[in-house]
Amino acid sequence: MIRYLKIFLFFILSYNSYTQNDIREKFAYGQTSMNNVTLPFRLFTPDLAKNLNDTTKYPLIIALHGSGESGNDNEGQLLQNFAKGWAKDFVQQKNPCYVLAPQVNYKNLWGDKDINEILNTTLDSLIVNTKIDKDRIYLTGYSMGGWASWYYSYLFPERFAAIVPMSGFWIEDFNNLSLEKFVKNYPKTPVWNLHHRKDGDQNISNSRIMIETFEKNDINFVHTNPYTENSLKLTDIEIEELINKGNTLFYTEYVFPCEISITDCHWIGEFAVKDTLLHKWLFKQNKKNISPLSNEEVTLKIYPNPTESDLYIITPSKTEVYYDLISISGAIILKGKLNSKKTIDLTKLQSGIYILKLTYNSKTQIKKIIIN
Repeated sequence: MIRYLKIFLFFILSYNSYTQNDIREKFAYGQTSMNNVTLPFRLFTPDLAKNLNDTTKYPLIIALHGSGESGNDNEGQLLQNFAKGWAKDFVQQKNPCYVLAPQVNYKNLWGDKDINEILNTTLDSLIVNTKIDKDRIYLTGYSMGGWASWYYSYLFPERFAAIVPMSGFWIEDFNNLSLEKFVKNYPKTPVWNLHHRKDGDQNISNSRIMIETFEKNDINFVHTNPYTENSLKLTDIEIEELINKGNTLFYTEYVFPCEISITDCHWIGEFAVKDTLLHKWLFKQNKKNISPLSNEEVTLKIYPNPTESDLYIITPSKTEVYYDLISISGAIILKGKLNSKKTIDLTKLQSGIYILKLTYNSKTQIKKIIIN
């Protein structure tokens, strides 16, 4: 399979779209194209990083929009005070950071294979060509982007230092990934999940089901505003103490006044982006501090299965994996070391049942693979 890749990052001065001092003017235009699919994006660069003599690495916040901002104009993802909120002074003065705001069109979802590959490639390119700290990449999103924050933490477990899903949900069995399987194989990425209790678009039950599933599997969150009877809301001082103690899993149900409608109670990004406790927690997270799985705990995740093209193997950091793909007659069809993209190309193989043998850390894992 021949793949074509083009990445463009450029600045455009727009005098007819933005009013004077509009923060959107500071977001450069860019796009990545692969296999006739294009992902437009906007990139904000902190002022300090523009100094050619400055060698400091800065965090990156990736802000994934909801379905209402989908399109291909490379503008819609900045309409709400969500992505662009992270670029404003109340964030940048204490925590200078890059902000990446990609945009999917109406034909795609976050999580679609082509989009996943393009987004990952875009990040690789930006890390090489900017002063982004690869150990402090933070993923956030609301609504559809909130779901994608959860999903991408599983899909790319080595990529993100923390995620902040907002007004999110779970798509059961998307790419054969159930919520239960997701939780049992969660890669220990720090999370602060946010939802408004009166969300009229994505009901609060979506977040509660997710958090309850984690806790049934002994992965416990700090509930800053518990919804159980007779439970008290934590004070800001108590939350800050928990942050300072190193807690990495938080769940907040907002109850601030809003119109009980889809828009006002669903679009919580503008409120969340101003939360100084969220800032304190988020910018403290560093991928170097995430405890790796021990060899005994390592179980490689393999998806999608059945598949029609690439097979993805999710592995812990620095784990070398060797594979053998074996036909049902016992013949070795493919053999090699897993590449940096953690994929095995199966596009040239005939449909049928195969056996995948993975070897890593002196262990062996066997999985039946179906190619449609």
